[in-house]
Amino acid sequence: MKTAKVLAKFVSMLALLVLCAVFGWAGEPQPKEEKLRVATRLVPPFVFEEKGRLAGFSVDLWGRVTGNGRKRFPRGAQEVPIMSPDPRIGLIIPSSNRLTEPQFHRYAPPGVGVHVARIRMTGQWHRPLRDLRQSIAETAGALSDTRPGLIVFHCTASSMEEGLKGESDVLETIEKSSGCPAITTAQAIAQALSHAGVRKLVLISPYIKETNQHEVRYLREAGFEVIHELGLGLRGGDEYITVTPERWKEVVIKNARDKADGYLLSCTNTTMIEAIEDLEERLGKPVITSNQATLWLSLHRIGRSQPIKGLGRLFQQTG
Repeated sequence: MKTAKVLAKFVSMLALLVLCAVFGWAGEPQPKEEKLRVATRLVPPFVFEEKGRLAGFSVDLWGRVTGNGRKRFPRGAQEVPIMSPDPRIGLIIPSSNRLTEPQFHRYAPPGVGVHVARIRMTGQWHRPLRDLRQSIAETAGALSDTRPGLIVFHCTASSMEEGLKGESDVLETIEKSSGCPAITTAQAIAQALSHAGVRKLVLISPYIKETNQHEVRYLREAGFEVIHELGLGLRGGDEYITVTPERWKEVVIKNARDKADGYLLSCTNTTMIEAIEDLEERLGKPVITSNQATLWLSLHRIGRSQPIKGLGRLFQQTG
């Protein structure tokens, strides 16, 4: 009991120090955006108790810090109860993928739920798409328990590997096992490219040459012309995730082609999404990435299409 009281006092003192720093009581006044940034960084989620009090300070006081009263809270400080989001998107992703989930949660509009299930399908568990169908069916069936409006088979390379026929078989597998509408990453990319007016494109990926060639064949079958392609030759997700947005920008700029209508940055387990707007500004042409395109088509299918900042021209053309 004494330990709990001591801990509570310590947390209260920590919160007070943070508030002092945020309000500028110990230095120069700071703009509201800086106050929120500092407070979000410095106050850990455990400071916020479940019943909405900040270590002895009311949530209203935290609201004064953010300038939003009880309307908005940083991650870890939401008012309770948290209602079930609706509509919902279900994603089936490779087990090694570490970037799709945070990117979808970051960019999905408020109220849209994102639920994720994983399949071992890359690295030492790599199998051809045709050998994944049973796993896809079982995973889609389990994911359907969240009652999503849509289930996505979300792996660029695998969804393109067997061409349009292989993609069609995957869609049928998901829909039969889950009772939910389905899309693939490949399908989302093709529709995003068409929507953006891209027919001739440059393909950039982290993949080895063989994987890039699977994608080139799919894209050609879908009616696009790949005028140049480059894969970085990386070996799996552990390496894909280390490539920074700045590095992706350098690679794309170096491989720019005047005849291209646009650029496809392929792979769901990368930071490519953070490079879109800078690249579009520098190149003057649409840039499509796997996660951006898939979020775009998913929102369209569940009736939540809308402009989203940071995701380039594709999300400025929501019609």
